[in-house]
Amino acid sequence: MAENITIPDQSFETQLKKDIYKRIRPKVEKNIENVKPLVSSRDFNLAVGKETKDRFKQDWEATIEKLTGLKKREVLLEYTQKRIDEAIRKGLTVDFIFIDLNGFKKVNDDWGHDQGDRVLTNIGFLIKNSIRTYDMAGRLGGDELGVLVNNGSEKDGLSVAERLRKTLIEYQTTHYDDKVINMIGISIGIAHFNPQADINIDSETLVKRADEAMYVAKKKSYEKRGTYIARWTRNGPELYEPEKDFAGLTSSS
Repeated sequence: MAENITIPDQSFETQLKKDIYKRIRPKVEKNIENVKPLVSSRDFNLAVGKETKDRFKQDWEATIEKLTGLKKREVLLEYTQKRIDEAIRKGLTVDFIFIDLNGFKKVNDDWGHDQGDRVLTNIGFLIKNSIRTYDMAGRLGGDELGVLVNNGSEKDGLSVAERLRKTLIEYQTTHYDDKVINMIGISIGIAHFNPQADINIDSETLVKRADEAMYVAKKKSYEKRGTYIARWTRNGPELYEPEKDFAGLTSSS
């Protein structure tokens, strides 16, 4: 088996440095290099201030699931409801992507929970770095993950789901000698909400639809090994066929 794949540090201190960098970057118009010494300084604690650091740490621990580096379940679901409410008020749309890791139990049984944890950490990192900055990803529990796609069309949501699917496949291809990572597949379900077509909905209903679509994709993976996407439609969940379905969607559905 290959050595553990190195995943960049996702600790709260690293995230804090990134957050500070984002906040002060707009103030530096031309010489951005002047900012970098601050976020990499040995005197980081002094530069940031203990009170600020402690506050960020509390916020981070309250919202981030440590193993995956993604948002906690309750944070993601609360955010999803807020975005649904906003969509209803402003005539926007949202998508929820439900992700299940195929073969995860076998990894834990055959290789141990340490390797299972490593899989979750790696997958969490891949998801976090595959979505747009204004979307949100979280761990729903166990080997189930979710992504809330903001203010896009159904086509946009499917594009994000397809990118997630391809990212894992590419990752496994480049780490072909890592037997544990290559035991994992993903099943993806996606549900789209357009307030003009479906006004009586809440976050629980949207997530449930995405979950039901995910099981259609998962069933297909049992029939033919692979990574599949299914989407919720007016007729219920259906397997997503990119060549046929994607062409029939508009960018403003």
